[in-house]
Amino acid sequence: LDEGIQANTSNLADAYKRNELDPDSKIGIYALSATIVDRAEPSEALKANTVFQIGFDENKVLLSSQQLDRFRQGHELKEEYDIKAERGAYFINADFF
Repeated sequence: LDEGIQANTSNLADAYKRNELDPDSKIGIYALSATIVDRAEPSEALKANTVFQIGFDENKVLLSSQQLDRFRQGHELKEEYDIKAERGAYFINADFF
């Protein structure tokens, strides 16, 4: 998204967002489901951003902030694989000593 769209229509832009996790590599993929245009025509979004981490072998990845309150309350988290219409994040939940 360019700066103007993010600044002026961020809630509309959120509706187009899709956050996916590859379960094997734990790579987070952040893209738009379609480009944002003001015409009644389909338009594919062919760009994506990716995120990954190295060092925590056994972990759960959260692609959004939806479960943060559950984490703060000490509840078990469920790994997120496909989140739509939410702002992206990449949180790692792991035990280490």
